Amino acid sequence: MVDEKSPSEPLQAHAAKADKTAKYLRMLAGKALSGFAFSIFFVAMLLAFDIANLRTLIFASQDKWVALFILTFFLGLTFGSVQMGIAIMNKFGKDDDDDDKPGRGPKMPDLAAFLEGLLTPPPEPQPIRVKARRLY
Repeated sequence: MVDEKSPSEPLQAHAAKADKTAKYLRMLAGKALSGFAFSIFFVAMLLAFDIANLRTLIFASQDKWVALFILTFFLGLTFGSVQMGIAIMNKFGKDDDDDDKPGRGPKMPDLAAFLEGLLTPPPEPQPIRVKARRLY
């Protein structure tokens, strides 16, 4: 007999999954908006410092607002995609299957041995005695 007041197990699992999905979508939307905000700042700095005479070129054009919109929109698309990609890699990249100790990255190479190998002169070539034979 099923009790009407207590929800069944699959409904709870579905609600939890939907809640996580909504949380991830909100996080990704926030990252996309932050990418667009950064693109507005980036375009403003490009124009303020007149990098590569971009300000002169844009404001000399008749369609300056179209050029500014296209530049800002596509930079926002790029920066937003980068932000979302970084967020996804950080969110789901923590469950890697290697046996490293947590909090420790890969070992640093031995810099002293590397520099010693670069700075020491190469060994002198030694002659090798080969027995002469005819090939025909």
